[in-house]
Amino acid sequence: MLIFTVLKSNLSAEQAAQQAMDSVSTAEGMKITSKGKFTTDEGLEGYKVVIVASSQGTNLQMVMYFFQKRGYVIESAYLRLVEQNKEQDVIVDISMKTLRYE
Repeated sequence: MLIFTVLKSNLSAEQAAQQAMDSVSTAEGMKITSKGKFTTDEGLEGYKVVIVASSQGTNLQMVMYFFQKRGYVIESAYLRLVEQNKEQDVIVDISMKTLRYE
């Protein structure tokens, strides 16, 4: 499941991602495993962050995508158990590459 949030903000996609990473870096049991630029098929530039959260023996992976367009930040998140459904990561990336924001 992909969850989308649209926020009125003039932050760039990278700045919005950095805010999220700053809050993760201070949280116990959370680790950023990768981060970097992400571009849709139509050229909308964004930022992708992969986070692993560990709590009470359960490890969850959250992939977050950030985009900025016309004064709004679009955030999307995908969550799964670290040990399961790894093949879905590629499907989610392909789906996010088709994102259109008019």
